[in-house]
Amino acid sequence: MDREALAEAVTATWSTTRYRVAPRRGDAPAGGPTIIASGPLTSDALAAEIVALTGQDGLAFFDAVAPIVEAGSINMDVAFHASRYDRRRAGRGGLPQLPMTEDEYHAFVDALLAAEQSRCATLRAGTGVSLRPCLPVEVLGRRGSEALAFGPLRPVGLVNPHTGRRPYAVVQLRQDNLRPRCTTWSASRPTCAGASKSASSPWIPGLENAEFLRYGQMHRNTFINSPALLDATLAPPPSNFTLQPSTSNSNP
Repeated sequence: MDREALAEAVTATWSTTRYRVAPRRGDAPAGGPTIIASGPLTSDALAAEIVALTGQDGLAFFDAVAPIVEAGSINMDVAFHASRYDRRRAGRGGLPQLPMTEDEYHAFVDALLAAEQSRCATLRAGTGVSLRPCLPVEVLGRRGSEALAFGPLRPVGLVNPHTGRRPYAVVQLRQDNLRPRCTTWSASRPTCAGASKSASSPWIPGLENAEFLRYGQMHRNTFINSPALLDATLAPPPSNFTLQPSTSNSNP
């Protein structure tokens, strides 16, 4: 998608409706039927209100955000475009692939595990949001030296055209925006700036001089536990929720 064009289109659509956009923080649902679509922007107070409605285990979770690399800074003398088993999408040459030999792979894992990692922010007490992380690569790397090679860095279905052989491991990138200006790691997600930078350059072939527009990180992407709270039609059974007007002065 083109993120900027989408944002402009949504803004233009809302401006022609009878709804009013109020740019302020919402810490509680309004009384009556309410749509809450706050996602990662959910405040601790609003999360606590939703927990009161859904129960302590009703919300999830923290997620890992992939780093973003400027596409023009990738060394294409090392990298190559391909799709697994050459199943290319119509009109596209596949995704950028960063191949590794066995020695390069183990050097990357060693650097990843030795890199300085920032601490992830914790929730304030009482929010009730559970920590169910999308496992970042440094966590997988600690499970064994070959865990990443058989996981997100597996090279199955890929042949390096520079060598004519399958790589030992591969970091697969994906286009982050409609305009192919930058790419993100499609499966491997370092969560901390120190790990993202020192373990990616020069330890990943092809990213020796890469320009990182954003490092990987953890973020809270709050949503309800739908299988436990909604019925087959994605509606809440009447017995699940009893929404009372909030005593808070702030509305979403």
